[in-house]
Amino acid sequence: MDQQFTKGQRIRLTLTGETGTVTGIQHDGLVQVRLDGLDFSVPVASGHIEHESGGGKAETSQKAGLTGLLLVFLPQEEATSPHGGWQINLVNANPAGCLYQLRWLIDGVPAVQHSGQLRGGEVARLPFLSWTDLNCNPRVEVSCWPIKDKGSGSGQERTLRIRPSMLLGSKSVIDSLNCEAPAVVIFSSLEKPVKKSSGGSLKDYTREHAGSLQKDPVRKVSLRNPEALAAFNPELDLHIEALTDRHARMSGSEKLHYQLSRFDQWLDKAIRLGVPRLFVIHGLGKGRLREEIFARLQSHPHVLHYRNEYHHRYSFGATEILLD
Repeated sequence: MDQQFTKGQRIRLTLTGETGTVTGIQHDGLVQVRLDGLDFSVPVASGHIEHESGGGKAETSQKAGLTGLLLVFLPQEEATSPHGGWQINLVNANPAGCLYQLRWLIDGVPAVQHSGQLRGGEVARLPFLSWTDLNCNPRVEVSCWPIKDKGSGSGQERTLRIRPSMLLGSKSVIDSLNCEAPAVVIFSSLEKPVKKSSGGSLKDYTREHAGSLQKDPVRKVSLRNPEALAAFNPELDLHIEALTDRHARMSGSEKLHYQLSRFDQWLDKAIRLGVPRLFVIHGLGKGRLREEIFARLQSHPHVLHYRNEYHHRYSFGATEILLD
C-alpha cells in the first residue's frame, strides 16, 4: 500500500538509508525531499521513501538480471547537487548483436546523435545528463535492428521521455557494467514482436483485417538498408575546412561548387535511406551558401519543410530539413 507524505515529515530513502525532510509534493508520484546535510531539495519517487520511524533499510536492489536493450543511468559525484548529473549508457544486455541509431533531444531540438553496432554485452556511452537538462523535456529516440547471419532483421523504434523517477528509481544489476544502477528497458527483445493471429476461419480473419485493408490498399515496400542507415550522419558541416584539406588553393566559386556538390550527394543518400530529418550546417558569413541551399530545398520534391531558426549549438548557422 502506498504511503502518504506531507510537507515537514521526516523520511528515509529506502535505496540508501539516507534521511531527510519532505519539502513539497509534486505530480507524477514525486516528492521533494531535503536530505540531511544539504541545503536544497531533490525529487524522489514516492515508492522509494518511507517514514523515518518505519523499519530499517530496504534492499538496495529491487530488480536483477535485466535483459534487452537498456538505458542505464550512472550517477556521477554529487549527482543530486544542482551541478551534478548522470552518465547515460546504452547497453545491449543480449547475447546477440544489434545495429542502433539514437537521437537525443532537448526541448525538441536534436542535441546529440549516435549510431553504430553493439555486440552482445557491449556498451555505448551517451551524453551526460544534468539536473538542468531535466527541466528541458529531454527525450531519446531509438531505432534498433538485430544482426542476423545474412544481414539484419526487422527494426523497432521507440521514443522515451526521461523523467526524474527513472533516475531515482530502483536499481538493477547491470552485468555489462558490473554494477547496480537505475535502468530502463527500451526493447525487451531485439526481435520485433510479431502480432499473433487470433486464429479461426478465413471469414473471421477477413472480418478482423477488413478495416486496415480498406484504409491502406497499397502496401509500400521499404528498400532501406539498416546498416547504411545506422552509419549515416544526419548532420553535414559545410564549412570548407571540414570538407577538404585543399581549400587553401580554391577560389571562392570553386569552394561554393564543392560545398554544393557535397550537399547534393548527402541529401540524395538521405532520401534513398529514408532519413526523416537532417541538419545542414552552412554558417552565417555572407549568406551565399545558405541562399543556394534554400533554392535547392524549395524546389526539391522530397523536401516537406525546412527552417533556419535559432539553434543552441549553431545559432542561425544551420537549417533543419524534413523529408517525406
